Amino acid sequence: MLALYVIVGLIVLGILVLSIPVDMALELELHDESRTRVRVGWLFGLVWKEIRARRKRPAEEKKKRDIGPFITLIRTRGMPGRLVKLARQVLRRLHMRQLDGDVRLGLDDPADTGVVCSFAWPALAYLNSFRLLSVRFEPCFTEPLLELRMRGTMRVYPVEMAGPLLSFAVSPAFLRAIRSVAASRWRRRR
Repeated sequence: MLALYVIVGLIVLGILVLSIPVDMALELELHDESRTRVRVGWLFGLVWKEIRARRKRPAEEKKKRDIGPFITLIRTRGMPGRLVKLARQVLRRLHMRQLDGDVRLGLDDPADTGVVCSFAWPALAYLNSFRLLSVRFEPCFTEPLLELRMRGTMRVYPVEMAGPLLSFAVSPAFLRAIRSVAASRWRRRR
């Protein structure tokens, strides 16, 4: 009986830990050089971890990666549609808190810049009507340039992701894909 209590207690503890939201903050800058900064917070902002991009390896150290299993996975019947459904379900469960953007754009011909502005400003007026979104667009008619700054925060509840991930893991398309990838690897080793 004690073993049952321990198992139930561990399951309840796991659900409680997965119920704590994870906050993510993203900053992206693109002009002369690009810079990306991603911070992940847990326990309602008490614990923060910055995720840094890996440094690129020199060309001689790079290993040639085999994309055969990935292609086999994508070619499996029903898998592309299932991946799109998973992406939609996951994106619906992301709680966007704020997204701010600043864009400066200049093309070679000032008339082309004006044409882009005539399409961008009405679209941005609609997007800026949303409470959580703020995007500014500034044309530059004197020189060709592209500067982009984006800042956003979102909150994810890991327990909400369990449903879509579990339904994806038990779907027939995913099981067929795993079987075909394993079979292709087995054939390669023979």
